[in-house]
Amino acid sequence: MRTKISTSTSYLFEHFDEKEAIRMLADAGYDCLDFSFSSTHSTLERESGRHDFDFYKLAEELRAYTDRLGISFNQAHAPEPTTPDDREVFDAVAKSIEIASILGVKQIVVHPLHFMTYKGNEEKLKRINYEFYSALLPHAEKNRVRIAIENMWRVDPKRKYIIHDTCASPREFCEYVDMMDSEWVIACLDIGHCELVGENIPEMIRALGPGRLHALHVHDVDFLHDNHTLPGICRVDYDEVVRTLAEIGYDGEFTLEANCFLEGFELEFMGEATRFMAARARFLADKLDSCRKT
Repeated sequence: MRTKISTSTSYLFEHFDEKEAIRMLADAGYDCLDFSFSSTHSTLERESGRHDFDFYKLAEELRAYTDRLGISFNQAHAPEPTTPDDREVFDAVAKSIEIASILGVKQIVVHPLHFMTYKGNEEKLKRINYEFYSALLPHAEKNRVRIAIENMWRVDPKRKYIIHDTCASPREFCEYVDMMDSEWVIACLDIGHCELVGENIPEMIRALGPGRLHALHVHDVDFLHDNHTLPGICRVDYDEVVRTLAEIGYDGEFTLEANCFLEGFELEFMGEATRFMAARARFLADKLDSCRKT
């Protein structure tokens, strides 16, 4: 089966009406889309303070619209959680799971809580995140949407460079997924984040394996900054990435989170830019499929 290609909607949702953005991405050649609840200017975020706004109706409209275009939402990105006592943000994450279900999403990326210094607080953060994800699990099970945990990074406050954070190491990433012991919790490997903290991508992919790894955030970095640009622009070895994904029998979509690539172009050029991005994603996804056959 041919690997489907997908991309985050965040940048286009910030600059275009949702339906216009979806149409542009469908025309570009994507099979499916990663719906961004974390986009600061999307309708869902703009209207968050309005109690009379019908989020569910909008989700139904977008689901029907994508069905007509022959495209779908394969995954979503929840609002980013902050601290364990921020009930408003927790409720927003829980609500995003419910809306994601209406959109037809299979899995939603939910960042782990990483609000404190990581080094020395690893076990404390693990306990906090166990409680956090456990509280979200009933929402995931009810709505039949898997929670995808993502690997993180942080900037050292003294030395001002990127260092390890929650789920950055293969061992801890596996531990987080395993401690939830649920079919509704999987791993979303952010390729760029893995490189930023100096972890070996093949080792990370093999450690997660086919039992945990079912989602990706694909983008390129220069090893110094979280560039979130198109693979091939910076320094990640994507030949190595696709070979290892094929080796473990990765069964998910090839989902770009490379929206910074679009920032240098005029809005009038977005159609051409998104088509180029989709072509690049398709090229790499086809390489992945070819590696599976060898």
